[in-house]
Amino acid sequence: RQQPNAWWELFLDMKTMPPLWQRSILLRAAAQVIGIALVAGLGFVLLTAYLTERYTQESVSQRVHELMTTVESTVQIACFTKDPTLALEVVNGLAKNSEVFGATILSGTDVLAERQKDGGDPDRQAGRISKPIASPLDPSQIVGEIAIEPDPEIIRLRVRENGGFVALLLILAFSISLGWMPAGGFPGWQAGLFAGLKALLLPAIA
Repeated sequence: RQQPNAWWELFLDMKTMPPLWQRSILLRAAAQVIGIALVAGLGFVLLTAYLTERYTQESVSQRVHELMTTVESTVQIACFTKDPTLALEVVNGLAKNSEVFGATILSGTDVLAERQKDGGDPDRQAGRISKPIASPLDPSQIVGEIAIEPDPEIIRLRVRENGGFVALLLILAFSISLGWMPAGGFPGWQAGLFAGLKALLLPAIA
């Protein structure tokens, strides 16, 4: 008759007992370290992704403006003389650049030449960059316009490349500078659960 009561008391004791991770100092410390590393790593990755994308777009925009400056004198003549053949040669040359998705040259409101990359999707434009073209005889007179659309695939590729480099810096920062995580290698689970999780954490974040 007393045995069921004993089992019931044991069940109640186990129910009110704190979980294993709360009773183990090692597990609590591991959870705290992993939690701090995850929060810090996630915040750093999000900030880095935003800054990297912004820097990449600004770099591409700067190179596109440099391309416009390079062909500006030729575009001035094409717009001033309304020469579609010369304008077509310019846009064909611009379309060969890896960062250019398409280019358009206008003379007034007339399209002299327009070109997009072969097999390109017109809906994937990353924002047109345009520049007014002045007359070669009178710089105050606008005779046309040149517009270039950067290739968004190239921008995304550059963002991924720069993001991978920053991920390596993140690993070095946590492993070497702060000494929180190992820089590389997996010691094996025989080295302990905590050591194994530390070795896998940063590669998973990166």
